[in-house]
Amino acid sequence: MKGKFKELFDLLKAAASAFGQDNAPRLAAAIAYYAISSIGPILFLVVTVAGIIFRGQDRQAVTNRLAGIVQNALGGSTDSEFSSNINQFLDQFVTSISNQFSNPGANTLAIFTGLVTLFLTSTGLFLQLQGALNALWDVKPKPGLLEMVRTRVIGFLMVIVFGALVVGYVAGNAYLSTLTKQIGDTIGQGANFVRVGSGLLAMLFFTPVFAATYKWLPAVNLKWRQVWIGGAITSVLFVLSQAAIGVYFARATPGSVYGAASTLFIVLLWIYFSSMVVFFGAEVTWVYSQRPGEKEEISATEGQGSNAKAAKLGLHPAYPTHPPHHPPRPLPPLRPPGLGPAIAQAALAVLALPSVAVLGLLRAVGLVRTRREPVRTLSTRQKARAQRLWNQRGIQAHLPEELPER
Repeated sequence: MKGKFKELFDLLKAAASAFGQDNAPRLAAAIAYYAISSIGPILFLVVTVAGIIFRGQDRQAVTNRLAGIVQNALGGSTDSEFSSNINQFLDQFVTSISNQFSNPGANTLAIFTGLVTLFLTSTGLFLQLQGALNALWDVKPKPGLLEMVRTRVIGFLMVIVFGALVVGYVAGNAYLSTLTKQIGDTIGQGANFVRVGSGLLAMLFFTPVFAATYKWLPAVNLKWRQVWIGGAITSVLFVLSQAAIGVYFARATPGSVYGAASTLFIVLLWIYFSSMVVFFGAEVTWVYSQRPGEKEEISATEGQGSNAKAAKLGLHPAYPTHPPHHPPRPLPPLRPPGLGPAIAQAALAVLALPSVAVLGLLRAVGLVRTRREPVRTLSTRQKARAQRLWNQRGIQAHLPEELPER
C-alpha cells in the first residue's frame, strides 16, 4: 500500500512539473475566452433537453431547475446576488425560447438555427481544446480537411451527449440527495450524507467524460487503460476543485465589483479554473503513458516532441526513437506547359540570340578567350612507377600521354 501511494505521489509530482513547463494556465485562459462564444448555443441545447425531461412543468420551474444546474456547476455554493442574476438571465432566455416554440413553423426554424450555431461555435471550442491538449502533449495533428471535420464532428457529438448527461446528472443528484438526506436524518448526519453522495455521483459522471476527452481529442493513440486512470484522477480533482471554487465564490464574491457583468465574470473565472484542472489531468495521463511498458502506436513525427519532453522530466520515452521507413513519394507526371509558359520561353530564347551573337564576335576578334586547362607531361620514370603500383594492386589500366594540371 505504501508503494502505491508513493507511485501516485511521484505521478502527481511529475504531472505538476509538466503542468508548469507547458504554461497550462495560459492555455486555460485561451479556452475560457473561446468558451464565452459557446455559452449561448450550449444553453439552447440545455433548454431543449430540459424541456423534454421537465415536460408538464411551467416556465418558472424550468428556469429554477436550469439555475440549479448552473449553480451546481459553479460549486453549488454561491452568494444570493449571483443566484438572482442567474435566475433572471435564464428566465429571459427561457422566455425567448418559449416564444419561438409557440409557433410550430418557428419551432423548427429555431431548432435548425440553434443546431447550426451550436455546431459552428461549440466545435470551434473543441478545436481550441484539441490544440491545447496537443500543445501539452507536444504532438502535431495530422494535416488535412478530413481531420478538421473529424474533430468538429466529435466535438459536436460530445457537446450533445454532455448536455444530455448534465441534465441527467442533476436529476439523479436531486433523487440521490433526497435519498441520502432521509438516510442521514435517521442517524443525524443528513447534510454530510448529501454532500458525500453528490460528490460520488459527480465522480462517477465526470470520469467517462474526461476519459473520452483524453482518448479522442489529442492527436495520439492512447489505450483505454491509460485514459481511464487520467479520467478518474481528473474527476476526483475536479469535484474537489468545485467545492473549493464554491467556497471562494461564496466568501470572496469576486463578481461584486463588476456590477451587471458579474455573472459573466464568474462564469469566465469558473471556466478558467476548471480548464486548469482538465489540463492537469491531461498531464497526469501523459506522465502515466510515459511509464516503462506503456507503448503507444504513434508515428515518430508525432512522438519526437514528447520524447524530448519526457527527457527533460527524466521519464522513459514511450515513443519510437527512429522514424519508420516510408517509400519515397512518386513524382507527379510531367505535363506540357500551357500557352503562357510557352510564350515566355519563346520570348527568352529570342532575347538570348543577340547575346550569343555578340559573344561570338568578341571571341573571334580575340577580346574574349576560352580558358584551357594546362597540360603536364609525365616523364618515363613517373609513368613506370605509376604503372608498377597499378600492376601490384591488380589494376588493368594505362596512363595517358598527357594529364591536366590540378
